[in-house]
Amino acid sequence: ASREAYDHVINGMRQAVLMPQSTDNGKLLENLVALDLFRRRGEERKIFYWTEKHECDFVVGGNQKPEMLIQVCEEVMTDNQDREYGGIVAAMKELQVDKGVILTMNQSDKANVDGLSIVTMPVWKWITESLSGTTNN
Repeated sequence: ASREAYDHVINGMRQAVLMPQSTDNGKLLENLVALDLFRRRGEERKIFYWTEKHECDFVVGGNQKPEMLIQVCEEVMTDNQDREYGGIVAAMKELQVDKGVILTMNQSDKANVDGLSIVTMPVWKWITESLSGTTNN
């Protein structure tokens, strides 16, 4: 099931109302990606999140088929790898998208899972490439 994504706020405001010792960098990265997607989406591009047994943070697309699936986490590690890859792979299969991206603080990787291409890259690089128009995602 996909639902339209509206629950993101400016990171500075979010940090101002949370306890100072709260350091959820994954949520901050997710908000940063959401703000960038909202900034550069066109009239026809919708932004959703997908959830079933697993979850995919962002499904970006037009009226017909999703163009891009994005998962965001601070770092892909052994203890969250199944959740992060499981979410994007399940969404890719159900929505019939053969490419996905996992955005992290500073990791870069390429993986092929069940014939699906998943690129892991730093969020700063993804935003920079999207601003310069060089990204394929």
